[in-house]
Amino acid sequence: MLERERERFHDPPDPSAYARFCPAPPALAAIATAIDAPEVRDELARCEEEARYPRAALDAARAAALSALLATARAHELCALNALCAERDASLAITCGVNALALLPVLAGGSPEQRERVLARVAEGAFASLLLTEAEHGSNLLRIEASAEPGVLVGGAFRPLAGDEEPTHYRLRGEKHFINGAREHELLVALLRTRPAAQDASPLRARGDLSVFWLERDASVVPLRRWRTLPARAADISGLRFEGTLVPAAQRLGPEGSGFGLIRKTLTVSRGGIAALAAGIAARARGLAGSYAARRNLYGAPIRDLGAIAEHLLRLEVAERLAAAVAVRASWAINAQGLGAAATTAIAKFAACELAEEAVDQGARVLGGRALLEELPYARLLRDVRLYGVFDGTRHVMLAELEGRLADEVYRWMRAEGGDDPLAASIAIYGAPGRSLVGALAAGARPSAPLLPERVAALASLAPEEGVPLGPLPAVVEALYALVRAAREAGRWDDDQAARFAAAEVFARLAALAALIELGDPARRTALGVGPLDRPEEERPFVRLAVAWHGADALARLQVLAARLGLAEWEPPSLRKAGGLAGALETLLREEPAARAAARARLATRN
Repeated sequence: MLERERERFHDPPDPSAYARFCPAPPALAAIATAIDAPEVRDELARCEEEARYPRAALDAARAAALSALLATARAHELCALNALCAERDASLAITCGVNALALLPVLAGGSPEQRERVLARVAEGAFASLLLTEAEHGSNLLRIEASAEPGVLVGGAFRPLAGDEEPTHYRLRGEKHFINGAREHELLVALLRTRPAAQDASPLRARGDLSVFWLERDASVVPLRRWRTLPARAADISGLRFEGTLVPAAQRLGPEGSGFGLIRKTLTVSRGGIAALAAGIAARARGLAGSYAARRNLYGAPIRDLGAIAEHLLRLEVAERLAAAVAVRASWAINAQGLGAAATTAIAKFAACELAEEAVDQGARVLGGRALLEELPYARLLRDVRLYGVFDGTRHVMLAELEGRLADEVYRWMRAEGGDDPLAASIAIYGAPGRSLVGALAAGARPSAPLLPERVAALASLAPEEGVPLGPLPAVVEALYALVRAAREAGRWDDDQAARFAAAEVFARLAALAALIELGDPARRTALGVGPLDRPEEERPFVRLAVAWHGADALARLQVLAARLGLAEWEPPSLRKAGGLAGALETLLREEPAARAAARARLATRN
């Protein structure tokens, strides 16, 4: 009986949305072939059941092209690796992904000699870990206690600095916990205290107390307990203790005291990788739920033919595409703009994680009780999907950042301070040649990025005959900005964090929808110079559904938010021209029946 149930969960018959929107390089195809081998997949499943490090799968990936891909360190390839692995196994995904994360401080703050040494070890097959958190202080990095004491070696013995001496070495002491790869990985990149904490230090002053070092594991690095986790059970989430570990000063990344700023740069970039992880698990949810619905019969036909089940599948398909599109845009923005992509990666991290959770929830409704059976693969998705949302900034942390970015955009919008030409900016992102993160991170920031209303309005004017109809969507985006302006003018913005967070969520979701229009609408994708889709007719109805559903959802959220804030005359002229909230909503939903019928017809052709 169990085997018969498992047969209903076939691998997805077509590539993920991420792979369709951003075709994988040959190295990724080789890695996929290696980890999709039946014996490797079976061993991965056993590792998950037994909470055992997935060594065999990692060895298979390394034997393919994993080490070379990590050492090359191209943003779009590393993000695509995350999506590919997350579609297969969360433990494998975060174990591979932490290598790119740990390399970021080296690439952003290391000297050419340091980068060369570290990347050479990675090319040889060494795995890396980033050591930030501690059991007592969690992710409050300004409070960490693990230290690196500066000193010199005299006759092979360490001596603290005297007078104005320059350090030749540092002596490391203290513990790090909740670290991915702390027991297993050879290369360690650690944030450590190089200056004692002052009791009355301001946060600004405290930032200068920390430095980042890279080192190779030796006998003075003592492995500590492995933490049992609900998601990603095979991953090595553990701790370690430095017991007088000696590290040459030449292995400090950047000047002493620059560590906090360096890690902040790291997280700016790594959020694009988290978005790709979320897109990967959304693809897995779509594959498992779709395969099950095609093979589970009721009343003599597959359950996907039932209206309610089809609705769940359609919403899952749309959520996966949105997550993939916003993640792909972030990966190419990192490649083109480096640290200037901070706003794009923040939006992508939040939106993709939210959409992945929605995708997994929709799939669970298709499976019913079978989604909760540990012996079947879907239960792992329910455990794993919420992991990505806590990486590199929890939901509240991300919303706090996004509401600030939204407020800044609204200020520019009020002053008519537009940015670069929106279409030219998108063409520059997608058309930039792939390059190492070393070059990308050296790129200057881009403070004149186009505002979201400008971008959506420009997309509406692009390929208006051939493209998916956007209807009043530009007015919907402008309505968000008008509402924020009205809330600020009424004195309601600063004193209502929940309202600011609600507006920030709408902001991120509309940005994800804009990314899908760019990458999933065949006509606009071509007009932006992005490579053609293999099956353009497959994508169009789902993009139409996304515009209808998520445009209407944004309007509904804005209506509730305006009522909550007690705002009256806040609608912008563009929305009033579209018939106000009610008229715009009617126009958006008018597209829904035809789009739904076309999308359901696509689902019916799949095995």
